[in-house]
Parts: sequence; C-alpha cells; structure tokens
Amino acid sequence: MDKTTFEQAQKAYDAGDYSRALAEFLDVAKSSIDSFEPGDKGYIYHMMGNCLVKMKRFDKAIPTYQRALNDIDYGHAAALHVNLGVAYSATKHYEAAIDSFQKALDDDTYETPYKAYAAMGNALLKLNRPADAGVVFRKAALEENNPDPGRSLVNLGVCFMALNRPHDAVESYVAALDFDTTSEARSKTYANLGQAYVATGRMTEAVDAFEHALEDGTYKLSDSAATDYDRAKAIARMEANPDAGLDTFGSGYLDQQGLHNETAVIPSPDDTGFFTITEEQIENTGKYAKTKGGKQKKSAGVKVFTFFLVLVLILAIGAATAYLFGFGWPLQESVIEQTFAANAQGQPVNEYWNASANEIETAMSGVADNDDITIESVDRGLTESTAVVTQKLDKGGSVRYRITMSRSLPQLGWKISDIDFDFASYPY
Repeated sequence: MDKTTFEQAQKAYDAGDYSRALAEFLDVAKSSIDSFEPGDKGYIYHMMGNCLVKMKRFDKAIPTYQRALNDIDYGHAAALHVNLGVAYSATKHYEAAIDSFQKALDDDTYETPYKAYAAMGNALLKLNRPADAGVVFRKAALEENNPDPGRSLVNLGVCFMALNRPHDAVESYVAALDFDTTSEARSKTYANLGQAYVATGRMTEAVDAFEHALEDGTYKLSDSAATDYDRAKAIARMEANPDAGLDTFGSGYLDQQGLHNETAVIPSPDDTGFFTITEEQIENTGKYAKTKGGKQKKSAGVKVFTFFLVLVLILAIGAATAYLFGFGWPLQESVIEQTFAANAQGQPVNEYWNASANEIETAMSGVADNDDITIESVDRGLTESTAVVTQKLDKGGSVRYRITMSRSLPQLGWKISDIDFDFASYPY
C-alpha cells in the first residue's frame, strides 16, 4: 500500500478536508490494488464512504460501504453496516436501512449497539411505525455504554406522543432531563415536555416547561410548539382568572381564535342586502319616484347600479388580496383531502402534485392508506404554503404530516410538493 499517500489522506480527513481525503484514499485504492494487506481494502473503502457521507453524497457512499464489506478480513463489519444504514436512511431507503442496522446488532463483537438502535428507531419513525421505534429507542436508552441516554429517552417520548400516549411521553421527557446534556438539547427536551403537558391538559406545567425551554434566549420553538405555548398560556390565565372572561387576553388572542371578523376582506352577501332584494324592488329600480313636494328624484336604479359597481370593486379587491395571502382554487385544504381520499382508494395521486413520479412515490410510501384526517393548520403564502395534517391510524394512535404546497404564478390552485412526518415533539 502507498503509505505516503495514505498518510496524506488520513491527515486531510482528520482536518475535515473530506474532498481531498476522498481523492487521496481513491489514489491509494487504485495504486495499491495488488498490494493490499488483509483488511486494508476494507479500511480504505470504509474511509472513502465516510468522506462521501460527510460530503452528503449518500448515494455514492452506499456502494462504497458495500465494497468495504466485501473484505472479509476487515474486522469492523458491524460499524460498516451502521454507516451503510445511515446512508440508506438519508436516501429514504428505510427498509434497507433497518436491515443494515439489524445486521450490526446481530454481530456479537459490536461494542456500541446503542448507535444501531437509535438509528433504527429513526428509520422506523420515518416508516410510521412508532410502536416498533419506541421499543428500540428504549433499548438504546438502557445500553450501559450509551453516553447520552437522554436523547434516546426523548425519542421514546416522541413515539409515545405519536401513539397518543402523552402521559407516558411526560415520564420519558422528565427522565431525559435527569441526564447531563447540552443547553440546546435541554431546551428541546423542555419544549417537547411542554407539548406533552398540553396534550394531557396540564397547562400550568406546560407553560413552565416552555419557559424553561426559552430561558436562555437562544432556543426557538417549532411552529407547533409555539402554538401549544400560546394555547397553554391562554388557558392557564383563564384558569387563574375564571371570572375575567376572554377580554383578559385582549383582541389579539380573540383574532387568533377566529372570534373577530371585522377584518374580513370580502363582505358577506347577507350583510349587503343585494341578494335579498325582492322582485318588486328590482322592478322599481328603473322608475322615477315622486318626492313629497311633487319633484321627481333620480331613479333608484342609478343607486343600485352604483352600489353594484362598488360591490364588484370590493369583491375584486378582496379576491386580489385573498390571492396575495395564499388563497386560490382549489384551496390547499381541498387538494390535501382529495390526495388522501385517492390514496385510500388506491387511485393515482399525481394530479395533485408538483413533483416527479419518483418523488411522489417516495413521499407517499410513508402515508397510511386511509382518509381519516384532520387539517390542523395551513400557513398560506403567495407561492408556497405548508399544512399540518393529523391522520388516525387503523391500528390506533395517529401520525402528523407537514405538507409543503406550491403554485406558479399566475396559477390559482395549489398542488403538493412534499409530504414529511411532523411529530408533535421532535426526535433527534
């Protein structure tokens, strides 16, 4: 083996120059193909795979790790299987990833099985299998040599939340806080705990958990956590001031809850009277009426015409404003409902998507085939929107998706561009 080039490659890797390290390791592999010692080839391709992963070229890392595994004299097959599983997960080949992680766990010489358990749990979550994921996250947490069991406990809590067992999630998050960890991870755990408390109706404790998450001023709550925090504060204040009523929270809170409609852009037809006018009144609009003094006054038809023109302008302005704020036809909600309904019936969903057939197939592979969904929220934009959707599972529990939608101007309607899992609490 070309030891000089090998040492240069190793130094580049240790320095974080993965592109150079990859090139140097490749030179070693080419120049030493006939002079490798037993196990050398496995190590070289192992390092090349690591470089590719660091460079996020996961599709290239997969065959590279497989070549390393072909060297039966290389004594780190379990670690290779874990790395291969990580590359599979990054390319959304979750079943293949789980198979690789299991091969690592089947190796009795593998010294860090918690890594395989944790990575397998994340892949199982991606496949919408929270119960199976919870089992392996628990095993990871119980591994004696796991330096960060708190992370696995947080992920176990995420599984409990996905299974609609928030009380158990609370216990997992509280247990996770018993372990030393980084400030950011601790804030994340408190945020997840806050959401679990909200789900159990313990709003005062939820507020306290969210405030712990935010106390260092650097952590930002996710959209769903921020919504739960606002809700917990409002209900906690109401519980503390039961006689104060909703006015305690001010008009901003009422607006968020949809209790104010003064800002509606398009007036209701019922409020204008235009659609409740009688036939007799319509007939009289083209005539001149006499005033009490016997003088003629201008036809009411002019007034109706003027009113109608103003109404049309209001509607046009309202429609334009609504378009700028993300409304269109079909609406985001309608597209989502039609997509889940078609998927439940085994019908193609491509017409509801702005994506390639392969991207659609990959995204829909993790979506359960039923249409029992609740659209929790829609964040509308001019050309891009996101929605959070909860789907009840046939075997019990539920799963949340974050759906990204797009449209190209001047297109009115919306289509889906991606679907990913959106857990009430977030895994590591």
